[in-house]
Amino acid sequence: CRPCSLIAAAVEDEGGAADRSHVVWLLVVDEGEEALCQHLRAFSALGAVRADFCNEYGVSAEPFCIGGSAALYTVSSYRRRSSLSAELAAKVKVLECSEDFSKVESEALLLRMAQGHPNIIRLHGQFLCSAGEPEEGAESQVGEQGAGGARKYVSPLPMAQPCHVLITDLCPKGDLDDCVTAKGPYSEAKGLQLIVGLLSALAHVHSVGLVHRDVKSQNVLLGAEGRPLLADFGSAARLSDSEAMKGIAGTLGYAA
Repeated sequence: CRPCSLIAAAVEDEGGAADRSHVVWLLVVDEGEEALCQHLRAFSALGAVRADFCNEYGVSAEPFCIGGSAALYTVSSYRRRSSLSAELAAKVKVLECSEDFSKVESEALLLRMAQGHPNIIRLHGQFLCSAGEPEEGAESQVGEQGAGGARKYVSPLPMAQPCHVLITDLCPKGDLDDCVTAKGPYSEAKGLQLIVGLLSALAHVHSVGLVHRDVKSQNVLLGAEGRPLLADFGSAARLSDSEAMKGIAGTLGYAA
């Protein structure tokens, strides 16, 4: 990244509680918007929580998957239209209390710690978004939807409450559970290749002092050429966190 100035300021939450204050960074860049974007991407890679989601991404009007606590949307970058060949995934979690933010912030932190392995889902950034409905006419044609033409994106997120957004690689092939359900069991050779990749990912996770604690077919996404990608670090914990390691985690039917 090019040189820039950083100014830190402490900001109190509503109510003026000192113990709930947080730090906001102001970036001063002299070399134009592209230099600013480079710095923002670098901060995203380091796990910084950004608040400019609507300036960075357009989001699909409807989620492609809804889970128990989050919804997954397809997003495409406004700032990198020419270089962004693939769309990304946005995991959106509505924040109803401060505990919710602590959980999603922990998930993002642990996923960032696990980066650097070809069989672990890649983290592109995290954002905090205010509540808001898409404004009339606030649509943009970005990205492509196969041979059928452009896909419509809207901004801001169509959420009525504040939310946390985790940006990762998009895996159009879905997860391992969906694949086996639709196509049947893997052959021995393909199964062995998948297991080797998954075990390699777990070895890497353990080597950086983490445990995933919820390995299951729904949390193994399929990337390019069917490469397995370990995802969803919502139940992960540090091995050094004695309190977390005392707790029960995982999914019935998978937990040993």
